[in-house]
Amino acid sequence: MGNMQLKSYLRRALPRILGKTISKNLLGLWRWFKTIHKFYVYNSNLIFVRTNHPILIISSDDWGSTLMKGDSGGETAAEINALSELLSRYTDVHGRPAILNAYITTTLPDFDSIAESKFKVCAFYPTYRDRPDVIKAWLAGCKLGVFRLGFHGRDHFNCEAWLKYLQGGNEYFLQGFYEGKVRYREGGKEMLKQIPQLRHFAREYIDGVTFPSVPIPLDKQDQIIKDGVTAFRVMFGFSPTVFVAPGYYFDEVTEQAVLNNGMPYIETVSQ
Repeated sequence: MGNMQLKSYLRRALPRILGKTISKNLLGLWRWFKTIHKFYVYNSNLIFVRTNHPILIISSDDWGSTLMKGDSGGETAAEINALSELLSRYTDVHGRPAILNAYITTTLPDFDSIAESKFKVCAFYPTYRDRPDVIKAWLAGCKLGVFRLGFHGRDHFNCEAWLKYLQGGNEYFLQGFYEGKVRYREGGKEMLKQIPQLRHFAREYIDGVTFPSVPIPLDKQDQIIKDGVTAFRVMFGFSPTVFVAPGYYFDEVTEQAVLNNGMPYIETVSQ
């Protein structure tokens, strides 16, 4: 029996089996479902792809975290433009260039404001606020189709935990603060023995003070992510739709906060 024959048979048989009213309601429900499904298919990105060919996905995070990299000044416009040019050299059979999913940490600590607040306010500003040439380079790559920019957190560390350590006079964090660093990776294993909480300090949605660590509540996660997404939008002029958690650490609460802030997709490592 063909597809058309099946439809014709069901139209005749259902009213006799279920009655005219129920059959009419079921038909209406089916039409509604098809409409929604068609809308979704034509207005969404593909989530699953079946192919016999290998697919290479290029993703990279920690962009923008200049103060998290010791004495590094962070990526430059020249470096981003060079990367854009490199990716554009390689195309598929349809002429489409290679694409980098670049996930950006969107704020940096405002050390002066934090000091003025006596370590009570986690002040920050958009990562590329003082480097418009870097923003221009990212956007130029997006226009070429070689970059897809995503969200990698506001701070990449637990700011409330940092402030508590500073308020408590922790020498390790205070020394870094006055050098203009958050300084959560310096010191290696010896420092981890002295401050075991450092193992979880770089996990933005984990309480970095209590140990063993615990996730922070929805209202706080939601505000942190909202602040970070706002900074992203200020810099680039559009909102992110894909999220990669710092250190890939997140929970169901984070998922809800991410969705609340307009990002329906999360990229993470396989388990």
